[in-house]
Amino acid sequence: MREYRSLSTSIIIIIIIIIIIIITTTTTKTTLKWKVPGRDKIANFWLIQLTATHQHTAALFNKLIEEDQIPQWLAAGVTFLIPKNGNTENPKNYTPVPCLPTVYKLMTSIISRHMQIYVEDENVVPKEQKGCCRGSK
Repeated sequence: MREYRSLSTSIIIIIIIIIIIIITTTTTKTTLKWKVPGRDKIANFWLIQLTATHQHTAALFNKLIEEDQIPQWLAAGVTFLIPKNGNTENPKNYTPVPCLPTVYKLMTSIISRHMQIYVEDENVVPKEQKGCCRGSK
């Protein structure tokens, strides 16, 4: 009986890993190719094209989530100040635009997608409260 349980547990783990790799691949493909990268200087184009890295990226994200610790460099961004109008003397006339690392944006979009699937499957949020969810009308 124990052999059967360990075999089924192994199969479940393999299925979960395959699902995570698929989610990483599909999330990567939905990103905008040439969006401004953050401190990591990785353009989304390369994350999309280098499909051999998707498995390793998924494993890295799993490890970060399991350890419940995100390295400081992963969440650190660069903020650019964009002038709203021609008057550059007044600091109020600037809009801050943060550029977070591409890997961070990918990881948070995967987590967001998981949460959205969970919320939809479990009907956690009432229909009236889904105004900001994807696909809501």
